[in-house]
Amino acid sequence: MTTDRIVLSSLLAELTLRQLPCGGWAALASSSQPTLEPTCFAALALGSFPGGALVRAQTFLLRTQNPDGSWPAIAGDDSDGAWVTSLVLLALHDVVSAIPATLQGVHWLMSCAGRNRIGFGNGSSELPIDTFVSTPTSSAGRGFLTRSAG
Repeated sequence: MTTDRIVLSSLLAELTLRQLPCGGWAALASSSQPTLEPTCFAALALGSFPGGALVRAQTFLLRTQNPDGSWPAIAGDDSDGAWVTSLVLLALHDVVSAIPATLQGVHWLMSCAGRNRIGFGNGSSELPIDTFVSTPTSSAGRGFLTRSAG
């Protein structure tokens, strides 16, 4: 076995080990609360290696969809949907049984066109597009949102 395959095998084993019983992944190793962002990234990573962990992740994602077609950032939270809906659609893009759910998700995203949804929440975070600006925080090019003067 080559070094690359050993490393890949070790990473996949660690990823599978960190999967929560519900099928999702937590944002922190010390947490037991599943969140959709790490679950989507794990499902995308496992996509080339189908198996039980991938199926459990896909099932978890389908189970957490909101009635309006969106997905919450945290399972059981934010019934008005969140930005993570687009990431879930990527994670489920090749799951035939998920087509009805993904179509609902696409419809929800299209209904949000033109609205600026910053962060999470029940819509109280919706702000005019010019209220926040991205400002650099390091030479790495990462930024954060700050309130603009205007």
